[in-house]
Amino acid sequence: MDEFSVWLLSAGGRNVDILRSARKAIQVEPAHLAIFCASNGSPLAKMASPLAIDLLEYEPPAGKDGFLATNSLASFLLLLARTYSDAIGTSFVSSLPELLDAAVPESSDLCALRKKFTPLLDREHWLVLYDPGCRPMATDMESRFSEAALGSIKVSDIRNFAHGRHHWIAKRESTSAVVILSQPGTAKVATRSLDLLPRSLPRIHLQFSDNPVIAPVGGIFLSMEIAGWVGEARGIDPGRPGVPEFGRRLYNLSSNPLPGSKLQSVMQIIARKARVTPDSLRASELDKVWQAALESFRDELYRTPIKGIVFDYDGTLVDVQDRFDPPKLPVSEALTKLLTSGVRIGIATGRGRSARRDLREVISRDYWPHILMGYHNGAELGPLGDEATPDSTNGSLAPAIAKALQLLENQPAIWRRLTVDPSHSQIGLQWKSKILGWHLSSLLQPLMPALHGLGLQLVSSGHSIDLLAPGVSKKGVILRLAESEAISLSEILVIGDRGRAPGNDAEMLSHRPSLSVDEVSDEASTCWRLTPAMLKGPAATLWYLGRLSTRKKCPGAVFFKKGSLTK
Repeated sequence: MDEFSVWLLSAGGRNVDILRSARKAIQVEPAHLAIFCASNGSPLAKMASPLAIDLLEYEPPAGKDGFLATNSLASFLLLLARTYSDAIGTSFVSSLPELLDAAVPESSDLCALRKKFTPLLDREHWLVLYDPGCRPMATDMESRFSEAALGSIKVSDIRNFAHGRHHWIAKRESTSAVVILSQPGTAKVATRSLDLLPRSLPRIHLQFSDNPVIAPVGGIFLSMEIAGWVGEARGIDPGRPGVPEFGRRLYNLSSNPLPGSKLQSVMQIIARKARVTPDSLRASELDKVWQAALESFRDELYRTPIKGIVFDYDGTLVDVQDRFDPPKLPVSEALTKLLTSGVRIGIATGRGRSARRDLREVISRDYWPHILMGYHNGAELGPLGDEATPDSTNGSLAPAIAKALQLLENQPAIWRRLTVDPSHSQIGLQWKSKILGWHLSSLLQPLMPALHGLGLQLVSSGHSIDLLAPGVSKKGVILRLAESEAISLSEILVIGDRGRAPGNDAEMLSHRPSLSVDEVSDEASTCWRLTPAMLKGPAATLWYLGRLSTRKKCPGAVFFKKGSLTK
């Protein structure tokens, strides 16, 4: 559901497990879904297009993987660690020796470390006791030893070792060894634990740094080295251990068919609205109530002649990540087709002149008089061809906006983290550099009572927050379009992406009828999203517009084709 995000990592993007996982993730529609694939043009990547999925593809410089997928795992780790370090404003190491030395100083001399491991190499069973911060390395070691048949590894949090797990040594000491992975917080208990173990038991104590990025990443690289040492000692190549035929059959075994990626059932549409799973809907016996509301909404759309459409801009006509570019050709062509049919268009945006400039690049001048622009969330209204709107010469601020700006300036800890863009009737706020774990709205939370006291409304988009002066609303675009073009309000369709408060389209999408290309409101009579799973943003807008057609008996209007909103 929309409370969480999903990342899918795959080396080749083609095995049955990752494809099944991707299709399931698409069906449950998380807030964000990202695919990170160490291969270009994979089946997984093809599944992602044209859905609202962030696709990151690359070819590992080390080449194809062996049996244990070492090359792709190494590249995933380094790319993610570097990205995370950059996001939190810290530097990352520049070489593998530097990484190992920073993670485990003892590994700066791998030859010497390998000699210390020599007494352990002929022991079949290893007990790996780990500090919680070293768990990734312990898990990686267990996986490598098991998958390449290098030996048996039993892992345990070092703090739980005394709860019976030590008994293995009492019964299997002759075939066992101990590896302890500690950090500064557990170094003392690790040393004391080793002192209490039988002296004849081979052991090694690796002391890691407490750096939350360097330690686990360096630990996994060290695990790869250790697997190589053990494999060499036991005559096994971990990258090519030899897969039996029954293993290949097990790998391709599937008890159930892959779930369909295009599921667009009534229950799924309703689940978006009710914000629960389809199973929960059925269990509550409220599914029929919601289904009746959905059918009523769709029937109304099929009957209604649409003579005007008001669009949100960012997230609806342009993707948020492409917001510095004009709408793409399919979108501009769809808008032009509407205008050619005589449909009047309104565009409600939090932007100012940049929206005017970008739209003029892709829409013919002939149609500019028929596009009503609502800049700064509807504070300034005028045709696309109007050079005076928005007014760039008016430097004055509404009283409430001026006071809000002063409130922000008096909070330097907040002010220095934000890009602040004031205009007459709104203040636009964006991160200069994000604080991990924080939402932009939570940064402003201490000021909210004072801001509300000024009558300001806070609305959010996919990349920013706007503080709006009293009376400012995108809904003003709908009212002006109806008045200026003599169109009934019920004959104006609204399409936006942020339908749930405090989304910046919430008030606008309370209009009836309205459609969302992303978040929906709780209102049953309007603001539904009817698109297939994970089809969001401009792609969803095109999906809606592609289901409109003209009728000879009703010029200047378009209609949804009967049944088109159920396919």
